[in-house]
Amino acid sequence: LGLQDAARKRRAPSQEPGAWAGAVVSTIDGKVQKSVTQDRWNKAKQKIQWLATQAGCDMTKVEMMDGVFDDEVAMKLGSAPKGYISHKLAEKYRGFLVYVLRTYKTMVPFLKGLHLTLDAWQANRDEEGWRLMNTVEPKFGFIDQPTKASKFVKMVQRFKGDTEVLLHLTRHEAPPNIPVQPTKMIASYLVGGASGSGYGATIWSQGADSFVATHGGWTQDLSEASSNKREAYNL
Repeated sequence: LGLQDAARKRRAPSQEPGAWAGAVVSTIDGKVQKSVTQDRWNKAKQKIQWLATQAGCDMTKVEMMDGVFDDEVAMKLGSAPKGYISHKLAEKYRGFLVYVLRTYKTMVPFLKGLHLTLDAWQANRDEEGWRLMNTVEPKFGFIDQPTKASKFVKMVQRFKGDTEVLLHLTRHEAPPNIPVQPTKMIASYLVGGASGSGYGATIWSQGADSFVATHGGWTQDLSEASSNKREAYNL
């Protein structure tokens, strides 16, 4: 395991000790917060902006970071056909973003479009990159499976929407401080249902003088969807 107690690993006691293991943790004003360094935040924004440009997102209101298109690998690979993205560069950027999003957990679901895009070339996948339930045929060699991805891969439908959300969540110039644990707790009670052709929910929070209620009817497509999907929309 190597030498665990080394002088280079020691730091003086501080409420703001600086970056360690990819994150910056501080304990100020009775709050424990986490963040990343400014340099890492800038690089994350740069890579997300490149992905958004490839996806065709509206960048007119985005303050572009320097070096978005200066990557040496991108210059070597050349421009991708419309609707496609460089597999090698997107995979490289995904690795960096996965590391940064260990700190910003709320952004993790919006990497799914990138994950599906990078894996959609594999056998036994549908148009959106999801793995099909029947996995017997490729295991027994009934389906020709490609051994590696092509130079450019087709972006799945949700890739653009996910990237737009990532653009919005990284709009801040400085990396946001995220609370590691709450400073106060309030109990809330939620009752709801989404069966049949309608939905409804009522919520009351501890100490509140009133409650909030919502109800309505589903559109035709949602009324015919699964109960799990309707319950998810009712959250």
